[in-house]
Amino acid sequence: MSQSKVLVVCCSDPRLVVWMDRYIRDRKWRPMEIDRLISPGVVPAIAWKMTYPEREVHLQNIKLLHGAHQFGEIVLVTHEDCAAIGGSAKFASPDIELKEQQQMLTIAQQNIAKVLAPAKLIITAIYVTMKEFDQLNNSWGKETKEVTAPASKTPIKNK
Repeated sequence: MSQSKVLVVCCSDPRLVVWMDRYIRDRKWRPMEIDRLISPGVVPAIAWKMTYPEREVHLQNIKLLHGAHQFGEIVLVTHEDCAAIGGSAKFASPDIELKEQQQMLTIAQQNIAKVLAPAKLIITAIYVTMKEFDQLNNSWGKETKEVTAPASKTPIKNK
């Protein structure tokens, strides 16, 4: 049985995949230490069963990966302007979008913790803004260590 340190769960939006690659590199995780679950709207799907019927498939994939690789951390990443939840245009303001995304991340954390109980995991939730995408895009191809993938972490521990 192989082992990994972390499972990264994120949307397949190319902006986010590039951001995630930088985030992984900044943490000095080696490729063999990382499981990835990348799918359009994966975090909203895990959070909201009634809206996204594929929730159970994603949760079972997470359970399968954990059983096979015994990672101790999960990083859930969603982003501003996510098409899976209607994009930024759906929201009256960026603050309302942020609040809904934070609620969604919390529910997704709880749903994963339930499926993997009694495993002890750190589940970190990250929301990536358009500003962070722009910073990364503007630094792409330049040799700089100034631009990193900042994280708004809200870890919860499954006891």
